Amino acid sequence: MAAFDAIPSPPAAAATYSPLYRAYVLFVLLVAYAVNYMDRTVLAVLLPDIKREFALADWQLGLLTGGAFAIVYSTLGVVLAHWADAGHRVRIVASAVAVWSLMTAAGGFAASYVQLLLARVGVAVGEAGGTPPSHSIISDLYGPAQRAGAIAVYSVAPVMGASLAYLLGSTLAAEYGWRGALLALGAPGLALALLILWTLPEPPRGHSEGRAPTGDAPTLGAMFRFALSRPSYVHLAAAICLIAITSVGLQMWLPSFVARSHGVPLAEVGPKLSGVVFAGSVVGTLGGGFLATWLGRRDRRWWAWTPALAIVVLLPLGAITFIATSMPVVLIGVFLLQMLTTVYVGPTYSTAQQLVGLRMRAMASAFLLSAVSLTGLGVGPLLIGGLSDALTQRYGQDALRWAMLTVMAFPVWASLHYWLAGRHLPADLARVPA
Repeated sequence: MAAFDAIPSPPAAAATYSPLYRAYVLFVLLVAYAVNYMDRTVLAVLLPDIKREFALADWQLGLLTGGAFAIVYSTLGVVLAHWADAGHRVRIVASAVAVWSLMTAAGGFAASYVQLLLARVGVAVGEAGGTPPSHSIISDLYGPAQRAGAIAVYSVAPVMGASLAYLLGSTLAAEYGWRGALLALGAPGLALALLILWTLPEPPRGHSEGRAPTGDAPTLGAMFRFALSRPSYVHLAAAICLIAITSVGLQMWLPSFVARSHGVPLAEVGPKLSGVVFAGSVVGTLGGGFLATWLGRRDRRWWAWTPALAIVVLLPLGAITFIATSMPVVLIGVFLLQMLTTVYVGPTYSTAQQLVGLRMRAMASAFLLSAVSLTGLGVGPLLIGGLSDALTQRYGQDALRWAMLTVMAFPVWASLHYWLAGRHLPADLARVPA
C-alpha cells in the first residue's frame, strides 16, 4: 500500500463537495465501470471468430468468457476491497483501470487459446479493484436517502459497457478482426486512469452521514462472520447469485444465439442488439433504484421486495426471446429480459451498504460481487455452453436456444430469497455498527 500512498491526490476536505462535484465524481466512476464492462463483455461478440480460429468447443468458450475470469475476479476482489476499506480507494480504482485496459489489449496478441485465456485472467486482476472501492466512495458522497438512486445511476454502466461492446466490438471485428477489436478497446482506459487519479477526491469515511468510523477495518474473517450473521444480507447474496447465472450467461451467449438461430451475420449482430440491450437495462436499473427508494420511504422492506416483484411480472414475457422465430419479437424479448435482470442492481447494492459499518462498505460490495462472479461468470456461460453441446445432436443449430431458455428458471428461485431478505431487513438495519 505504500506505493499507492506515494502518489499525490486531491485533498479530501470534509463538507466541501458541491452537488455538481459529487455528480462529476459519480459520472467519472460510471465511465470507468462502463469501460470495465465493455472490456469484459466484448469477447461475447468475438466468440464466433475466436471459435473458428482456434477450433474450440462451446464449453471452452464458456470457460473463456466466464470460469477463468470469475475465479480470479472473485478471489482478488475481496482482498482489494479489504485494502480499500483501510487505504486510499481512488488510487486503487485508477490502478485497476490501467491494469484491465492493458490486459484487454494484450489479448489481441494471443497466438493460442491458452494465451488468450491468460490475458482474460489479467483483465480479471484489474477489474477486481474497480467496483467495491467505487461503491464505498459513492456511499460517502451520497447519504442513505440518495444512495439507492446514486448506485442505480452508477450501475447503468454495465449496460453502457455491454452495448458499446456489442456495437464497437462487432464493427471493429468486421473491419480489423477480433484481435484489432481488443487492441482498440483496451487503449482508452490508460487516459481514464490518469483522469481518475488527478481529479477525484478521497472522501472522508462517513462524510455523507456526518459520522466517523470507530476502530480499524475488520479482518476478512470478521467481515465474513458479520455477513453471515445478517440474514437479509445472506438472502440478498443468494438472490443475486441466482439472477447472475441467468443474466451473465444470457449476455455472453446472446450474440451467438442471434447468429445461429436467426442467421444474422456477425457484423449486424452488434447493431441489432446494442440498442435494445441498452434501453432495457437503463429502464431496469434506473427504474429499480428509484422505485425501491420511493417504496422504501413507506416500508424499507421494499428495498428487497422491488426486485422480487419485477421477476414475477417480467419473467414470462422475457421467455418469449427464445421461443419466438421472428427477429422483431426476439428484440422485444431481449428488451424485457434486460429490464428483468437489472432491476435488482441499485436496491441490492445500496441495501448492502446500509447493513454494514463505515469500514466494511467496500468488502460488503466485494463479497456480493465475488459471489456473483463465481456463479454468474463461473457458472452461467459454462452451463449454457455445456447444455448447448449436450443438446446439439437433438436440436442442431437451435440447441443454444433451448439451453438459454432452460436457465430462465433461476430468477424464479431468486425472487424467494428477495422476499425473505425483506422480512429480515428491519431487524438487521436496527443493529448496524458504526
